[in-house]
Amino acid sequence: MRLVEWNVAMSIQTKAHLLATLQPSIAVLPEAAHPDKTGPPLRNIGATSMEWTGASPNKGLLVAAFGDWTVRPDPTHDAGYQWAIAAAATTQPGDLVPVGRHIVRCAEDT
Repeated sequence: MRLVEWNVAMSIQTKAHLLATLQPSIAVLPEAAHPDKTGPPLRNIGATSMEWTGASPNKGLLVAAFGDWTVRPDPTHDAGYQWAIAAAATTQPGDLVPVGRHIVRCAEDT
């Protein structure tokens, strides 16, 4: 698994090609716009799923999965937190990957 965290400063649309060079399995992207805006460039570089939280559609926290990985909201996610998201990434059950204040938990689908 390659986990990338990158503050994209509200411009992932113009930086997606740079993210692709990092070949992430999971990308945690603070200051990203809602997937309605960021989805097309991320899908163009191979994003398979995305989860997002934020108060403004122009700036929030986005988690994107690539390749065989998928990401979905974890049941512990509290939408009241604007800059934190609990998300479960799946492909290899049982892993737990903490990164700073973001946690991506890998678990079996049920």
